[in-house]
Amino acid sequence: MKKYKSIVIVVIILAIYSVVMFLVFGNKSTNNNDNSNQNNSSNKSNKVDKYYYLVIGNESRLRYDGNNFETVSKSTIENNGKYNVFINGEYLGDYAIKMGSVWNIFDDDNSFVNYDGDLIASSLDLKLKIRNFGVKELDDEDKNYLKNKYGINSFDNYTHNELIDYDFDHNGQRDRIIIYSKLDYFDNDRELFSLVIMKYNEEYYSLIEEKGDDAHNIYTVSNIINILDRNVDSFILNKTYGAHSENPEVSNMVYSLKNNSFVVE
Repeated sequence: MKKYKSIVIVVIILAIYSVVMFLVFGNKSTNNNDNSNQNNSSNKSNKVDKYYYLVIGNESRLRYDGNNFETVSKSTIENNGKYNVFINGEYLGDYAIKMGSVWNIFDDDNSFVNYDGDLIASSLDLKLKIRNFGVKELDDEDKNYLKNKYGINSFDNYTHNELIDYDFDHNGQRDRIIIYSKLDYFDNDRELFSLVIMKYNEEYYSLIEEKGDDAHNIYTVSNIINILDRNVDSFILNKTYGAHSENPEVSNMVYSLKNNSFVVE
C-alpha cells in the first residue's frame, strides 16, 4: 500500500513539474515564434518588389524603388537589358546601353547606333515621358518675391537666372520654378545667392536656399518628365559645382510631388 502511495505521489510531482516547465518554456517558445513572425512580416514589408532604372547623361545612374532614387554602378545599368532612349528629349527607340567614354547604344544585332546630343535612358517599364517646356528670364513678379523674401534689391548682376512656367498637374493653373544665382561679388553688392523656388498652387516653396559662403552651385531645369503615368509631372534639376573651373562637377536630382510639395526622390 505504501508502495502504491509512493508511485501516486511521484506521478503527481512529475505532472506538476511538466505543467510548470510547459508554462515557463512553452510561452518563451511561443513568444520567440511570435517575434520571428513579426520580423518576417517586417522584412516582407521592407522588401522592394521591383526596381526601375534611369540614366541622365553621363553623370547620373539611378535606381528607383517607387519612393527614392539611388546611385548604382555602371555594370548594374549595363546588365539591366534594354532601355527607352531619348536624345535631346526626342524618343529614339529601345536599345541596350554600355559605357565607354560616354554612353553607347546598341540595337538588337549588337550594332552601334550613332547619336548626337543629350541622352536620357529609362528601363522600359518606368514609362518615361519627356515634356516640352520653355525657359524665360525672371519677370517683375519673381523679382518682387525675391526682393521681399531675400532682400535682393539689384538684379543687374547675376550668374544665372531662369523661369519655368509650366502646369505640372495639368489643372489649367500655371506653376513656376524660379532659379536665381549670383556667385560673384559686384561693387557694393556683397551678397551671394543660389536659389531654387517652386510656386505650386499659388504657394511658394524654397527647394534650395544657399546664401553667402554656402552659395557655390548653379542650378538649371534640364527636363520635365512623367514616370509611371502619374497625375503630376516631375522635373530633373541639374546641379553644377565649380561652373567656371576646368573640371566642373555635374549631378542631377529628380523632384516629384509628395505631400503637396516638390521634394527630391
